[in-house]
Amino acid sequence: MKIINRKRKIMGKINFAAFIMTMIILSGINAMGGYPELPVGLGNAGNFAILSKSGISTVSGSQVVGDMGVSPIDSTAITGFSLILDGSGTFSTSTQVTGEIYASDYAAPTPFILTTSVSDMETAYTDAAGRTLPDHTELGAGDISGMTLAPGLYKWGTSVLINSDVTIAGGPNDVWIFQIAGNLTAASAKSVILSGGAQAKNIFWQVAGGVGVEIGTTAHVEGIILAQAAITLQTGASLNGRLFAQTAVTLQSNAVTEPADQILVSKINASNGTRRDGVMLDWALVKGATHYKIYRSTSLTGTKVFSSWYAGNSFLDSSALPGITYYYWVTAATSSTGEGESNFSVPDEGYVAASNAVLTPVIDASDGSRYGGIALKWPAVTGATHYKVYRSANEDGTGMASSGWITGTYVFDGSISSGQTYYYWVKAATSVNGANASGLSDHDTGYAANPEAILTPAYINASDGTRSDGIALNWPSVTGATHYRVYRSKTEFGTKVYSSWFGGTSLLDNTAESGQSYFYWVQSATSSSGAYASGFSGSDTGYYRSAASSQELNSVSVTENIYSDNVISSWTSESETSPIDKALTSLIDPYEPSDISVQFDCTQYLSDWGMIRLSDIGGCSEISSLDDVDYYKVFLSPGWYDVEIECDILNWSPLSVMLYNSYGEVIDSVNNEELAPLVIDTDLYVSESGYYYIGIHPWRQVNLPTTEYPVKYDLDIKFLRW
Repeated sequence: MKIINRKRKIMGKINFAAFIMTMIILSGINAMGGYPELPVGLGNAGNFAILSKSGISTVSGSQVVGDMGVSPIDSTAITGFSLILDGSGTFSTSTQVTGEIYASDYAAPTPFILTTSVSDMETAYTDAAGRTLPDHTELGAGDISGMTLAPGLYKWGTSVLINSDVTIAGGPNDVWIFQIAGNLTAASAKSVILSGGAQAKNIFWQVAGGVGVEIGTTAHVEGIILAQAAITLQTGASLNGRLFAQTAVTLQSNAVTEPADQILVSKINASNGTRRDGVMLDWALVKGATHYKIYRSTSLTGTKVFSSWYAGNSFLDSSALPGITYYYWVTAATSSTGEGESNFSVPDEGYVAASNAVLTPVIDASDGSRYGGIALKWPAVTGATHYKVYRSANEDGTGMASSGWITGTYVFDGSISSGQTYYYWVKAATSVNGANASGLSDHDTGYAANPEAILTPAYINASDGTRSDGIALNWPSVTGATHYRVYRSKTEFGTKVYSSWFGGTSLLDNTAESGQSYFYWVQSATSSSGAYASGFSGSDTGYYRSAASSQELNSVSVTENIYSDNVISSWTSESETSPIDKALTSLIDPYEPSDISVQFDCTQYLSDWGMIRLSDIGGCSEISSLDDVDYYKVFLSPGWYDVEIECDILNWSPLSVMLYNSYGEVIDSVNNEELAPLVIDTDLYVSESGYYYIGIHPWRQVNLPTTEYPVKYDLDIKFLRW
């Protein structure tokens, strides 16, 4: 299971060149009573209606709408639900749960998913407990019975009692955070009532007491309960929200329904020293969201500054300074003015590489695709000669072990324990002694194949807006496998729906909703009934654009029928989803090569391992004016490539170098206003044979008066297939 997508999903970039000038300092807002609180970030915990560290129990008759999970306790602590284990071994179902049930002893990657989600639950509790400058303190001496509560931050050093109905009144975007040092008790037949459009997703009960939360018989509560101890619902009690307990959750014929139509952004990914021009951020698209906002701080609890609302799902923070670690969050909204802003995502930290530093690699670990060990690989880093791999059984690196400094970009780890998921990192350096070592890469998780199961497909590839009729999927065949099953989810750790078992290694998902990113996984098996099913492949995200917004290069033809034998027309699901009518903004760069004039054409195919290297192919080429663009194209067959493009500017003038796929989408770009080489160094996965384009553009954002035309350059291009 991938925490950081190794395949970048570039749907558009926003440059932070003016980031600091447009930032708003949030401490100035939160420091003044009466100003709105920001929602508490739930991260991956937000995929669960009930999440507990010690167990979930019920008596017959409960109805839970949403997923449930327990960790670190195992499935024996889920009682009263008559669990039915799915054939994948990764989750269970129950007639009392409209959703899936997860436990720490289920098959990979479930233990990892739960560890991450519980950690996010604890982070959310800490966030809620750590909010300062309350609007109300010790209201009613802890007895809020009969009160109407306006939006804001409330703090009690005691327990809180609800002995008669309480009304929470405010708008749909207002936030209530209740910090309770003691316990929370709602008396029997009493209710928390919403008024004025207030929503349960924006109400947070942070309860620190040793007993925890008790909701009386037939009582009703609204909101997200974050309890340091237990949560108990008496017979017939109900909740519209989520139950997050750091001990146990006890139900007695209760109704628990997760908030409807909640926009959730589960994770933001920030680059760690992989770029010198800034910190690259990306996240998955969210159904119903049209705009996103990035928040940044130099600490987890420090002052946050934020960007304007933005329609893409990747973001280059070019204002980040070397030597500083930044923390990033993202929120989603349904308009450019921030309407319906979501909770914070889980934060991720990132930093920019110093100008003279060795860049940090990106590591990839196999997920059940090899017997007896885990295959590790990473792209070569310019200037690096040696690499060191680190391994731990824990995400925080506890007990980390390392290899020596090695040459090459591939390692097979055969010293593993069966059934164990490991975390891996890698560093790069310029000598066998580790000189000028880079920072640690982001981690990736991996595990070996079960000796009794068939191998897991090495990867699945999902198309990114390249089709207007659905999301195209493909994966490599597995020796001995005859059938495959594809899984889909709107979040990395959310409820999965799945296809039937079928033959073939490609598929078109035409049930996907336009404007929604999906995570996909694939399993292999030896029969149409799923015999000897493998584990899940690593995930990949994909989306499609409606025909109204789909644009392709005029010179590129697309084969439309290659997936005709395997088209998803229905999924097996616990609940139906509503379609949305939203087309993505065109992803074509404003400088798209609409009329290609190619200076160089390489039409050779590569073998399993091979390289195209084109040296000085520009031959001191020229950009003659602001409107002049040079394009080069290379024909690539399917596979992974290490791409290195270097453009040497021979006279002082700003240029932009862009790498396009065959649909005109920008995969990567770089620009400058100095006499220095422009370098693109990236990994590229090619799913279908076709041309890729390198465009040399004037840098239009800085059309300086001193720009000298013609701009002369030399170009060096390398595509190395892994």
